[in-house]
Parts: sequence; structure tokens; C-alpha cells
Amino acid sequence: MSTPTNTPSMVIKPPGGWNPIDLVELWRYRDMLWRMTLRDIKSRYKQSVLGPTWVIVIPIVQTLIFTLVFGLLLGAKPEEENASTYMVKTHCGMVVWLLFARAFTQTCSCIIANEALITKVYFPRLIAPLASTFGSILDLLLGLVVLVVLMLYAGVDTTANIVYAPLFILLAMVAAMSVGVWIAVLSVRYRDLRYASQNFRQFLLYLTPVAYPAAVILDNAGVSESVRPTFEVLFQLNPMYVVVEGFRWSVIGHADGAPTTLSAISVAITLALLIAGLFYFRRVDSTVADIV
Repeated sequence: MSTPTNTPSMVIKPPGGWNPIDLVELWRYRDMLWRMTLRDIKSRYKQSVLGPTWVIVIPIVQTLIFTLVFGLLLGAKPEEENASTYMVKTHCGMVVWLLFARAFTQTCSCIIANEALITKVYFPRLIAPLASTFGSILDLLLGLVVLVVLMLYAGVDTTANIVYAPLFILLAMVAAMSVGVWIAVLSVRYRDLRYASQNFRQFLLYLTPVAYPAAVILDNAGVSESVRPTFEVLFQLNPMYVVVEGFRWSVIGHADGAPTTLSAISVAITLALLIAGLFYFRRVDSTVADIV
């Protein structure tokens, strides 16, 4: 019996080049995204005595420390404000900062943390950073509860601008992913990037007016007049400056946080960095399982 010479065959290869994000595929895997998000939340507080209560305790303790150190000891608190009002402003910034910090940290390590799953099962790799980011929403919700209690205690009222608060919350998540996805992919080859990302996050905290008013930096007499305009622009282009000050403006009517042209430029840069990062993530996700 003769063997057929023209046997049909199928060759399966990963897509090459720069491909757009497949939103339809992500929607098909939405159940997996939900399960990975829940797994991230549960594993975070597994075998913990206080469990999710830590989400409330940590920001309260940090707010008290920042209020004591920066507001009272270092004199960052404006004279016309009392300690309770300053604490509300500090915690208001702390809520969105902790959302960013948690999402950023989890996103940076999402590939390595899911190594066992990535090397055995196919799923859109973009689900990993998305689940890491969405898993930080619990921290935000509990932090907002504490914020409401502090506002009631201090007698601080909200404003009509509160309708814009979700936009600044979303921007915090976008800012976390815009840098986090780059580090997540690059740290597969260069593992020390994960440690560098922790220092970057800490450095960014001190460049963001969470524990101190922005005027401490913008009106600093130690900055020479020749470089002051450039210094002020760079300081305000920090996406977390826009998030923290904008969130305060929307929730408690903090006048210094009203959106400006620099805010729009900062948001545009952050979105561009995120889109570029997602395209790069999509480009290399077919080889991640072979390297990790």
C-alpha cells in the first residue's frame, strides 16, 4: 500500500508583530479574571489573625504618623487648619495612594507570582495584571469607609465635585498599570527589577503630596528662581500628584487640586505609557511561558 505524499498538516504559531489587545478574548475569559481576583484577595489575608481588618488598620496608623510627623512636628499643617481637618486631608490622599501602591506592587510581580499557572494553562496573559489591579479595590472600599468616619468626626463636608471622584480612582489604577505592566514583563528576564520597583514606589511617595500640602514643595524657598518653573512643571506632571490632589478636590473641595492644563498633559502621558505597555505585553506574552 502506497503512503500518501500530500498529507495535509496544520502549523500553529504564536502571532508575530505588534497586535492589538483582543478584547473579545478577554471577555470570554472574564470568569477566570474574576476567580484570579478573588484568589488574590483571599491569599493576601490567608492565615492572618485580623484578616481584611489590616486594610483599615494600616491606613489609619499611617495617617496618624504622617499627621504627627509632617503636620505637627515639621510644621506642614497650615495655621488655619486644626489637627482633625489636616488628618482628613492626609487620609483622603492616603486612600488613593494605597490603591495605587497595592495595584502597582501586585502588577509588577503578577507574571512571576503566576508562574505555575502560566506554564501549564493557556489564558490571555493580560488577565494577570488586570486581576492584580482589581484585587486592590477592596483596600479602597474599606479605606473610604474610614474616610467617611473621619469626615463626620472632623465636621468636613463633601462638595458637588464628588461626582468626579471615580475618575481619579480610575486614574490611580491606570497609573499603577502603566508602569507595572512594563516591569512585570521585563522582570521575567531581569528579576532584580522587582526590587528596584519597591524603591521607585517609595521615592514616588515622597514626591507626591500625600502627607504634606503641595505648597511645601511648590513654594519652597530653597529652589532657585532659575529652575523653579521647570521644577514646578515636573512636580505637577507626576500622575499621582494629579490623582491625590484631584481626589481631595473632588471629595472635600481642596482648591489646590482643581484640574489644570498640566493635569491633562499628565493624564495623556500616563495613558500613552499604558497603551504602549499593553501592546508590548501583547507582543511578548507568547514567549513568557518559555522564559519564566
